[in-house]
Amino acid sequence: MICSLQGSQLYKNFYYGQVKNFILSAAIESARAGEHGKGFNVVSTEIRKLASQSKESTRIINDIVININQSINTIIGAVNESASESEEQAAIEEISATIESINANLKRLNEFIERFV
Repeated sequence: MICSLQGSQLYKNFYYGQVKNFILSAAIESARAGEHGKGFNVVSTEIRKLASQSKESTRIINDIVININQSINTIIGAVNESASESEEQAAIEEISATIESINANLKRLNEFIERFV
């Protein structure tokens, strides 16, 4: 799961780079346009801010998903460990039942011996 997330992170970084290049080009064209390009410069500045915020949000989301994945792996480990403990408990209960059965048979055997001795 993490590999696919890292791969998608690469795509997001690539697109962020593309947007950054677009913003740079827009700023250059705005500067060339002089007075007439000031409004466009404001727009490109806002797009730059949004792109930066999107990149940071993507990083935070990626970190959260990685933490969730680690938590899931921890839970899976705990469930597997619990299953092993349950199997051990079942084996102990079976041994205990067998010992009780042996004790009951020994008791009957002693009763039998006492009757005929």
